[in-house]
Amino acid sequence: MGKTAVACGIARCLEKRGAGPLVFKPFASGSRADASRLKEAARSSQTPEEITPFFYREPLAPYAASKLGGEKFSLSALRRSIAAARSSGRFVVAEGAGGVAVPLGKDYFVRDLMKEMGFPALVVAHAGLGTLNHTLLTLESLRRKNVEVLGIVLNFFDPGDLAARTNLLYFREKNIPVLAVLRRDPRLPRDHDLASALISRSPLGRRLGSVASPQIIR
Repeated sequence: MGKTAVACGIARCLEKRGAGPLVFKPFASGSRADASRLKEAARSSQTPEEITPFFYREPLAPYAASKLGGEKFSLSALRRSIAAARSSGRFVVAEGAGGVAVPLGKDYFVRDLMKEMGFPALVVAHAGLGTLNHTLLTLESLRRKNVEVLGIVLNFFDPGDLAARTNLLYFREKNIPVLAVLRRDPRLPRDHDLASALISRSPLGRRLGSVASPQIIR
């Protein structure tokens, strides 16, 4: 779905506006490459270990990776990391791991992490066929957890794709805020300035200028 590219675009947008954002992707498996991308986008002095404190060697869902690698999930350590981010006094751009139902511990899921962080959520969704089911289930799951949702970003949008066009119309008909529509562009994952420019011109960019509370990217 391109969560990291969107998170990087937001981070660069905030950095250009002088907000000096803190970037946070608490869980990663297989590689800390996304932490490095977030650090670069925010022009942050944070280390990859500060950005991603819970790292598992195997490229699996965090809970499976922790069991396979013998690395115990520590809810208390996670809560300390959350508290540090919340007390930083800075705008926080936090990226989740997979979807909201991805297990981080035996009975602890990404949606639980989002609830504990207390930040409003921005759902990044693939624009094409299949997104209605995935996105509506995600929104319902977050509502049940009483997680505030700012809206959605439709990523990989192809204006020539009938499914993408009708999906966008459906969300608008249902009054689900579509805060940005990003066209499919192979440059976006690495060109943070391009992502920032596109986000700045969107309703999301205007929200970033008016919302003082931190954000989390699902």
